Amino acid sequence: ARRHYLIDADSVVVKALQALAQQGKLDREVVAQAIERYNLEDVNAGSSGSQGGEA
Repeated sequence: ARRHYLIDADSVVVKALQALAQQGKLDREVVAQAIERYNLEDVNAGSSGSQGGEA
């Protein structure tokens, strides 16, 4: 569920990279590589860990 809402760890990392790229502090290619590496296009690829709920 966290991947669906883009609040999993990988999505947060990519959002931070996007912000740096918008500020000109990072090449946009790095953002594209992170999206591919973390497979953000697939909402089923993320893992929320073994804990449930708000753990």
